[in-house]
Amino acid sequence: MFTCDLVISYYKENLDWLAEFKNFQFRKIIIYTKGHQNPKAPLPYIERQLENYGRCDQTYLHHIVESYDDLPDVTIFTTGSASLTHKMKQLKFIVNK
Repeated sequence: MFTCDLVISYYKENLDWLAEFKNFQFRKIIIYTKGHQNPKAPLPYIERQLENYGRCDQTYLHHIVESYDDLPDVTIFTTGSASLTHKMKQLKFIVNK
């Protein structure tokens, strides 16, 4: 069985869309927040704070570098705005693979 983490680059978005993945067995859901607002999510998660500079790509690179020795088999990166129709369609496709 492979392991999979979900890494979210968050800045004040609504994270209710995470409920769509309640049956998927993520090893960890990690939310990197760049604001001063704590995320509210329907699934358990690990929160990590980052300074608000760079974009989501900077967040993803930071995660890879800082977690290099503890990376799972698969890491799925997404933004907090994954509820947008085109993003959700892609995310569901990726998670189901």
